[in-house]
Amino acid sequence: MGALAGQPNQDAICGMRLLAGKDDIAFSQKIASGDARAFEEFYDRFATRLFSIAFRLCGDAGLSEDMTQEVFLHLLRKIHLFNGQASLSTWLYRVATNFYISYLRSYRPKQYPHESEESLHKHLDQKSSQQSSTLHHRLDLERCLAQLPDGYRTIIVLHDIEGYKHEEIAEMLNISPGTSKSQLHHARMKLRSLLQGVEP
Repeated sequence: MGALAGQPNQDAICGMRLLAGKDDIAFSQKIASGDARAFEEFYDRFATRLFSIAFRLCGDAGLSEDMTQEVFLHLLRKIHLFNGQASLSTWLYRVATNFYISYLRSYRPKQYPHESEESLHKHLDQKSSQQSSTLHHRLDLERCLAQLPDGYRTIIVLHDIEGYKHEEIAEMLNISPGTSKSQLHHARMKLRSLLQGVEP
């Protein structure tokens, strides 16, 4: 039976996914071969998102910039391993997130640095018309987020801030979707407790 009117054709969807996968593989092969233009496009496409993830994981703008540069070098060394089983972006964020976690465990002191309000305001999703009270709530959230254990913070960053589904997070972190859901629940409870401690 054919697809109902207004409903997507599953064969067409599979075909588009296959085509996208082939495009990702071709693009990754250009990067692996040293194509400067392909790498420039690669950097432009993913740098902002990778910086955002790094910044929310560590809370320090300068460190996030260093981490972003380091992760691109790491990705260049790993790009030849991309096989198209997942989309390039899913593969990239999984590799980058794992790299960030290892990087922070190895190089960052146990106490999380706290950025000044000016620096946080610069690197968060900001609007010139944003009210002061809203900014303060954002700053409180960032500070409390920085106090979470690594695993909790990572889950909240990926799910609640970056917008990934549990299945995607599970693939990135090599855990089950159920574990991702459980960790998110506990992380939200911990974050709520921290936020209650800073409320006037």
